[in-house]
Amino acid sequence: MKITGKMGCFLLCFFTGFKALGLTELYVSPLGNDHWTGRLPAANTAATDGPLASLERARDLLREQRGDPARTNGVVVWLRGGDYFLKRSFALDATDGGTVAAPVSYAAYREEPARLIGGQAISQWEPVSDPVVVNRLAQSARGHVLQADLRSLGIAEPGRLTRRGFGAGGSPPPLELFSDDRPMTLARWPNNGWLNITGVPAGQQGGKFGYAGENPAHWQTNDDLWVYGYWTYDWAESFEKVVSLDLAQRVVQTAPPHGVYGYSIGKRFFFLNVLEELDQPGEYYVEPKAGKIYWWPPAQPANRLSPAAFGSVLTEPLVALKNASFITIQGLTLEAGRGNGLAIEGGDGLPCGGMHYSEYGSICRHDFRRGNQFRGRGVRDHRDRIRRYRAGWWGSADPQAGQSLRDQQSHPPNGEAFAHLQPRSFFEWGG
Repeated sequence: MKITGKMGCFLLCFFTGFKALGLTELYVSPLGNDHWTGRLPAANTAATDGPLASLERARDLLREQRGDPARTNGVVVWLRGGDYFLKRSFALDATDGGTVAAPVSYAAYREEPARLIGGQAISQWEPVSDPVVVNRLAQSARGHVLQADLRSLGIAEPGRLTRRGFGAGGSPPPLELFSDDRPMTLARWPNNGWLNITGVPAGQQGGKFGYAGENPAHWQTNDDLWVYGYWTYDWAESFEKVVSLDLAQRVVQTAPPHGVYGYSIGKRFFFLNVLEELDQPGEYYVEPKAGKIYWWPPAQPANRLSPAAFGSVLTEPLVALKNASFITIQGLTLEAGRGNGLAIEGGDGLPCGGMHYSEYGSICRHDFRRGNQFRGRGVRDHRDRIRRYRAGWWGSADPQAGQSLRDQQSHPPNGEAFAHLQPRSFFEWGG
């Protein structure tokens, strides 16, 4: 690899700096083995030693060495490039931390792309065969929509939509689908843009609003129909559950509390989670009762035998630090989870730099303590309105107390960056 310019200087200083400090080094790789020592970046020629296979094994080895008097200069755990599928949070606590003189670091090795993934590959797709489902699909979609059995893949609970958004709670969102690093769209109407509220027959706080259009007349009974909108103010959006549709009057009634501020004429919204509206490439629909997911794949490469997709699964934070001090997390990608990407509670001296968040809505829960910093490289919005969004959060920090907010961002225009199934904020933090 050729290294030039400022980045070359950074990498050279980064790697030689660790060597000069005499830090203990461990290596983790998707090609590794947890029975090896982790002292080598790649397997030896005899395949008897090499990198570890998991972050958990590296952490546990460091715990075993914690009382070793020979360990005085800190540790760096290098992650070789590749995908690390996590079934539970990678949790670090007070026993895993370092000191000012002997910090602990988990870092991408020589800028190799290391991804921590809270999802699961969904590759066993087949044509939809159930005539009941086929008859609910639009004519244009029949023959294009595929199905996969989530339960056979070990995904027993894909989750359900819940009320989310401004003023709403924070339960984990349901499974979302991603393909070729792009978020797919939960089947909705209209496919693009918005509808507008045509009337509020019971008043602003009455829980009812009117719509224009014929599409709902063609939908079968749906006990899990939702609407998403900016109901009164352009900074207060939410998902609301539909409890009834008056097709004759074209009126929607929702479950309370009705968008916090109620419904106002002219404000924008759309329907979602509608199987009959799975009518274009990139849309999907999940049927939790049957354990099925239906998807119209986008155009796939000619050499691919089956469409490739990931479903978000993990509801816990992908990485969780609790009362852990002087730990650095550097250059990793956190991807495809249903909960927080990174949760930090307590601790001191926790710089998290160069992180890349992909396919996450709730990125970080952060408890600001002395010396804690956070830097992000990119956030992808669920609907791809903002493909990469600089990591940032709303909040304040006290520089005199050593607190730091980096890459601070204001609210995106009309809040549209947050129109997805994940929690509204990119970041959450504890007090």
